[in-house]
Amino acid sequence: MIVKTITLHKFRNYDDLTLEFPSGLNIIVGPNGAGKTNIVEAIQYLSLARSFRTSNDQELIKEGEDGASIKAILSDDGPFKKTLQIDFVTSGKKISLNGTPLKKISELKDVVNVLVFEPKDVLFFNDSPRIRRRYLDTSLSKLTSNYLDYFSRYEKLLDERNRLLKFTHPDLLAIEVITKQMVTFAKQISLYRKNFIDSLNETLPSLMANLEVKAKGELKIEYLPFVEVSKDYEQKAIEAYKKSLDNDLRYRTTGVGIQREDIVTYFRGKPIDRFGSQGQKRLVALALKLAPYYLTENKEKRPIVVLDDVLSELDGDHQQRLITLLKNWTQVFITATTFNGRDANVYEVTPTQKIVRRNFL
Repeated sequence: MIVKTITLHKFRNYDDLTLEFPSGLNIIVGPNGAGKTNIVEAIQYLSLARSFRTSNDQELIKEGEDGASIKAILSDDGPFKKTLQIDFVTSGKKISLNGTPLKKISELKDVVNVLVFEPKDVLFFNDSPRIRRRYLDTSLSKLTSNYLDYFSRYEKLLDERNRLLKFTHPDLLAIEVITKQMVTFAKQISLYRKNFIDSLNETLPSLMANLEVKAKGELKIEYLPFVEVSKDYEQKAIEAYKKSLDNDLRYRTTGVGIQREDIVTYFRGKPIDRFGSQGQKRLVALALKLAPYYLTENKEKRPIVVLDDVLSELDGDHQQRLITLLKNWTQVFITATTFNGRDANVYEVTPTQKIVRRNFL
């Protein structure tokens, strides 16, 4: 599925903007502050109804306006097209597909899938484990239909368990019942995470070799589950929760579980967070963000890729390697201040928000 047309109304710095995009590689160039990232932010928003730049949807509405909208015509390059519209108002947002309101935001993952790399992703390895878990959860939610359901159910049970822990005299029997239910979903989530990491470890070496000629076979991800993913998982998990119960009661929150898990990335046999250079971290983080493209078994559902300001931190050789890798992918959007290549459709954003197309393939 690709974005054929996108229309922005009162979105960020745009009054009214309509752009048509082909499949393949699209480069959006322009000076800083012109609004090129706003365009790819809107494209990304179609996938999750959540911006990669802000958690406050009101910031997406142009200053002084009461509302905004994103309208996209989506196509699989066949005769069938879908129209996805998101309207932002002061009270929230409304999402419709072909004129019919979506009942749940989670339905978007079956409509359009977008992968995003942004400048701050270079901090992926040194940031909090929450960022790395989010990568796992977002990737898996798009790759499998069951994961998001299991994860949502686990989170609701976790909230209930934490609520019970805050009472002066917690109901220990109720906590035990909820904990057993949590373990059921935790087992499925941990299994999905393990299998995903295994798939990454099969895919990343060759992907990384495309980005860095000397990196083949030197990249590995280690999953750190809160208990070992094995046939006696449920028993071990219940024991872990029991062992943690005294601390949970003392601190009034659940101290163990899938919500505390992490991953470690090894590059050339060493943890990249401690021993990797900034350049290595940037390339490996980019590889991690791109890897789910290859893990999407149905080629027709392979994701759209958004890379915000990725070229500025790469030298000429690595820029060309990245362009060579991506130019035959389903649909890719890259923002940049300059671009002199010939293997892309180029859109130039002027300081007055006028869009000029050049090198249109």
